[in-house]
Amino acid sequence: MTIQVCCATVGIVNHVLYIVSLAVFWAGLPILLWLRFFRFRAVGWWQVLFTLCVVSWFSGNAMVYFHFEHLYDIVKGYAGDPPAELLDRLQADGGPRVFALYFGWAYGLFYAVPWLVLFAVAWELMARRNGTRHMRSEDSC
Repeated sequence: MTIQVCCATVGIVNHVLYIVSLAVFWAGLPILLWLRFFRFRAVGWWQVLFTLCVVSWFSGNAMVYFHFEHLYDIVKGYAGDPPAELLDRLQADGGPRVFALYFGWAYGLFYAVPWLVLFAVAWELMARRNGTRHMRSEDSC
């Protein structure tokens, strides 16, 4: 009995950590761009891109890791034979883990493209509303 309760608890924890890492991934870039938009002197573009790559790499690896750990917990929960489809999904973890390890930062860059377009539009609208010209590149860093 205790082992089953322990395994169920671990399964919930792994799933919650997966959701937390997913939330960090989705919320990290908008927060960085918000800081850049409203506090442009405090946060430079190199800081935004570096932080984006680091946060997306960590959160991407965490998402993949906790997803497969949650699948493992589900398989352990079966008393008899687990479904073959579930075992196939659990055993096909090599590709996603290696890709997340080497290219986890790329997830964030692909996710950043639409946000950067929205940022550029908002920046242009703010500049037109205020009647200011674009800042020089040395002022923006």
